[in-house]
Formats: sequence, structure tokens, C-alpha cells
Amino acid sequence: MLSLSGCWSRIEPKYLGIVNSLIYDVDDEGKFIVHLEFLNAADAGSGDGGKPKGSNYTIRAMGDSPREAIANASQSVDRNIFGGHNKVRFFSEKLAKQSVNPTLDYILRAKITDETALIGVIKGDKPEKIYEATLDLSDTVGNYIETMSHFLPDSSSKAVFPTTLDFVRDYYSDGKQPVALLVEIVENPSQTPKGEDKGGDGGKGEEKKEYKIVCEGLAAFKDGVLAGYFNGEETRAYNFIMNKVHNIHITVPSETGNTVFGITGSKCKVKTSMDGDKIKIDVKLKVNTNIAAETGEIEINDPKEIKKLEESFNEKLKKDVEGAIKKAQQEFESDIFGFGEFVHDQHPKEWRDMKKDWDEKFKEAEISVSVESRIRRYGEIKRPFRYEEEDK
Repeated sequence: MLSLSGCWSRIEPKYLGIVNSLIYDVDDEGKFIVHLEFLNAADAGSGDGGKPKGSNYTIRAMGDSPREAIANASQSVDRNIFGGHNKVRFFSEKLAKQSVNPTLDYILRAKITDETALIGVIKGDKPEKIYEATLDLSDTVGNYIETMSHFLPDSSSKAVFPTTLDFVRDYYSDGKQPVALLVEIVENPSQTPKGEDKGGDGGKGEEKKEYKIVCEGLAAFKDGVLAGYFNGEETRAYNFIMNKVHNIHITVPSETGNTVFGITGSKCKVKTSMDGDKIKIDVKLKVNTNIAAETGEIEINDPKEIKKLEESFNEKLKKDVEGAIKKAQQEFESDIFGFGEFVHDQHPKEWRDMKKDWDEKFKEAEISVSVESRIRRYGEIKRPFRYEEEDK
């Protein structure tokens, strides 16, 4: 046992170039491009004010394949490139629209790549700008996205954070298509002062542009090709169907103001039926809510008003879910919700004949949505705040 306790390929950490995130891209001539973000552990935590400074650096390399591009990156790195601790891998929008299959083939074949890394698509034609974005308290893009994945789903549910394994599992599923995190780099109004005068001529310097990362929406795929995007509200509807909504808030307008509902629990059940060649899918949502805020004139302590609020919420959520499903059916023609898996489970014999062309069946399926909600708590006050003040 003592003779087998070592590792034949051991490399000291100081000789490793630890990849924290990377972007797979392609140019107009079909050459693959990779942007690698390395973590410099020696410099991490050396900045002022608790924010690391100089703890990461990026390089760009090209090749005829993703593997060759990464190999070519070694020419500019004085370390052994190590991807075992990669936090997130991105596809550029351009690559995703062509196909991610060649890249996934490399990722799955390489023994050192990690399937637990998050997977996403960067919207726009300059994905490398993500490495110029403000990262708040994080030191690298990889750490920033990983941290976002821990709290953002429970605060808004307007984004998804699938791992590479989740993406590949859905890709190989006959009844579900994969989705990826959607990231957009937007210009952030700069708070920094303009540059100093150049050459003492009194001229004004140019204002420095700042960028920020926005994680909202999802990227839908069909057979490894980008099919389209969901916005934030459509992604939230997707998460309701996938039973991934917790502790979020939804605002529903009324005639006199807005009612903010706090979601405390949600359960989606899907039932399928066959009517000849026609497939019917019933999506039933049960949601428990609280009243988080009321800006109108609704009397919360009136049972009739509570019933109206529940009906308004049901109508709002039903509309959102129906819109998301319709978009996936008509625009994407891709079953990202996994309804095919329910058909497989509930009608295994019929599924054998339809699984090969399920996306066409999904496009023509008749899908109905019903929402049933119940307000559990109304908060510490029963009437709108201004009425409480008037009663004093």
C-alpha cells in the first residue's frame, strides 16, 4: 500500500496554470478560438479594501479544433494548463449558432475536464469583453458566476445555472433539449473621473467605459445548436415548470396599485394523454404565496378581496407560462421543458414510435395550463399602510 500511495503524474501546484473560466469561440474562417482565464493564487487577496488585485490573467489562442487551440495557448503560458478546477465554460453566440457538438466532444473525451463546471452562452459578437467587466467583490469571472449561481435562483428565478453534466444529460435525452445560462455584457455608466490632460495642452481625456455582467434569461438549444433565448420572465415561467422556484417575489398590478406576492412553495405536475395521433399535455401548478406588499387600496382582511388577489395571481402566472411554452413550440421547436420524458414515463409503448420525431410532435401538441394559488399569510398588518395610519 505504501508503494502505491503516490501519483505518477504529480505536478506541483506552483507549476500549474489553473483555468478558472474559458470561452469557446469561432471566427469567420472556421478557426476555433479560446479565451482562457487563469487564477493566480499567489496574488489573490493582495488588493486593497478586501478586493483581490492582479489575481487573474487571460490569454487568447486559435486552432483548427478546440483541443488544438488550447494546446496553442501553452505557447504563451509558463505553466502546465490545468482545467480540473474550471468553474464555468462559455460558448460564444456565434459558435452556439453553428454547433457546440465538436466542443462537447472534446470536453467529454478529455479526462482532465470537469463536468461540474457551469455552462453558458455569452450574447453578442465580442464575448471576450466579459473579462473587462466589473466583478464587484469577486476576483475572477469564474468565481463571480459560481457565486451568482448560489443565490440568484432563490432571489429572482430569472436565470438558470446548469452544469456541463446537466447540459449533456439533456442533450442525450430523447424527451428533453438542453438549456444554458445566458450572459450579456452591457455598458455600465462610468463613475470614474475623466482621464488626465495629455501633453499639458489642456485637452480633456476620454471617459473610461465600464461593463457589467447581466445573468438573466436562458439559451435554448436544439440538437446542439442555439435555438433562441428566453427573457427573464419567460425563464421564471420555465423554472416554475421545472420545480425550481423558491422564495421569489412577483408583482401583480391592480386598478389601484400593485400587489407583491412572495412565493413560499410551488409544485408542478404534468399529465399527458393520447387522442389518436394528437398528444395532450396538462400542466398544473399549485403555488403557496404570502402578501409581501400592497400599494393599492385593497382590504387584505376581506375574504372576497383575497379571492380576487389569488385569481389575479393565477391569471398572471398562467399567461407567463403559456407564453413561454408557446415560444418554445413555435419559435424554438425544441422541448426544453422535458414534456417528452413525461410521455415516455406515462405512455412507454407509444413513446417507442414517436421518440425519433418528438420535436415535431411537441410542436403540434395541445398544451393546457392551470394555476391554483393560495395566500397563506398577509403580513403583520391587515390593511394598506396609509389606512393603518388613518386609524391611529
